[in-house]
Amino acid sequence: MRDGRLALLLDGLDEINEPDRARLAPVLEELRHNYLIGPIAVTCRTADYERLPNQLRLYGAVHIRPLTRQQVLDYFAAVGSALDGARTAIEQDDELWDLVNSPLMLNVMILAYQGRAPEDVLAGGVADLRRELFDTYICEVLARNRKTARQYDAKTAVRRLWCLAWWTRSRAGDRTAVPRWMTPNGWFGLSLPDVDYLTHAVCLPALFAAVSAGATLVMIAQYGALAGLAVAGAALLLVHLRPHSWQRLTGRAPDRGLLFALVLLTGMAATVLVTVAALGLVELLTAKAALAVEAVVIAGSYAVEFVIFHDNSRRLLLGVRLAAVVVAGWITLSLGDATSFASGVAIGLLVAQGIRMVKSLPTDHLPATPDKGWRMDPWVGGGAVLAFIVAVALGAELASPQLEAVVGVLVGTVAAKPWRRRPPVLAGPLSRLLHDSLLRWTGYLPWRRRAFLRYAADRYVLAHTGRGEYAFIHLLVRDHLAECAPDELAAKVDRRIAERAAAR
Repeated sequence: MRDGRLALLLDGLDEINEPDRARLAPVLEELRHNYLIGPIAVTCRTADYERLPNQLRLYGAVHIRPLTRQQVLDYFAAVGSALDGARTAIEQDDELWDLVNSPLMLNVMILAYQGRAPEDVLAGGVADLRRELFDTYICEVLARNRKTARQYDAKTAVRRLWCLAWWTRSRAGDRTAVPRWMTPNGWFGLSLPDVDYLTHAVCLPALFAAVSAGATLVMIAQYGALAGLAVAGAALLLVHLRPHSWQRLTGRAPDRGLLFALVLLTGMAATVLVTVAALGLVELLTAKAALAVEAVVIAGSYAVEFVIFHDNSRRLLLGVRLAAVVVAGWITLSLGDATSFASGVAIGLLVAQGIRMVKSLPTDHLPATPDKGWRMDPWVGGGAVLAFIVAVALGAELASPQLEAVVGVLVGTVAAKPWRRRPPVLAGPLSRLLHDSLLRWTGYLPWRRRAFLRYAADRYVLAHTGRGEYAFIHLLVRDHLAECAPDELAAKVDRRIAERAAAR
């Protein structure tokens, strides 16, 4: 720049946030003052440029006008019969003239229809020419062999492009830049059959079983079989409290057995860690301190309920429940081991919150049409059975009589019941994280984002616009992908790949 050997080509002034556009003119003046600026060009939409408060001091302006019909026809004539299909399409649909008004979109049409016979172009009907134009373009660019590090099958590629386009349009409006971070939040309204099926028929059963199995296993190991049965019974009771947020969905999904095992083992490990930590905290604080903390938590939750709800009958029920909790706790502490009782209360509270968490997971992005059946009971019971099997295999003492822990579990479960009408604090983020993970599991989002973006850019669906930054080659390409049926378009890509292979 000091020697004047760098040409500055600044593309897309209109894509900068409007409050920041006025800063360009002073920045250019500063560059001229500090450096020997060579050739410089700035591109911008005319209307956006005219609204600039500070006009740029350059050596002139070129207004690029749309291609005329005659220019397009002259180009077709110059190329010859290879573009007869494109000529036929544009002559049959006047709306295509409004679309093919720039060199970029003219190149899209050429790439889509080059070498295709007119009768093949018209076979699908004139009304679908515009959609067929972009479908053909996507089929052509994805069917071509490119030397990229990663290869994707047609279904995976189109699903991911569709999801990226949907995401970009919902986040960026009329911009084409793909957002850098694909965070889980913001997926509201994106309900897909495969993802919904895996959520309700695989993940929720696995999570219910995991919570039941993890908490039951810890209680069996610490306080014997009776305490484990108390935890399993509490889990079964809590599953039946409203709302029943799961749905009865039918279908099939790839690798659902593997997904179930992963969710079960992960959820069970997390439950074991949390419950062991809770028991360790009770022992660390001593029984009196732990009971004091639990009493504060329970009293606080009831106080919130009394403030929020003005129904006197509901307040009376809350008071009766609180009295039962206090009486049961006082009797148990008078006759038994305070540490075991405090540990049982902690586990009862945690199991109640764990079940509430799982029941809240799918509700923030799916319609509220719950299944009122008893479908989750076998999974909760199965989790408890699994815990007993693991405990026996590990040599746990099943006959250890700890009635104080059993009463504590029941007291904690009853005390936690007022929280059922409000989902736990982390339910929303975890639900969106689950949804995002299932989008990746089903192929709608890439596990390795950068590798897939390079793949899409190599096939001229995206353009590499900077370090780690990509954008769709055109707003119309992005919108077409966002509105397409991805599996149908993927089937077309597969057919085109087969046609190219047969023609070799």
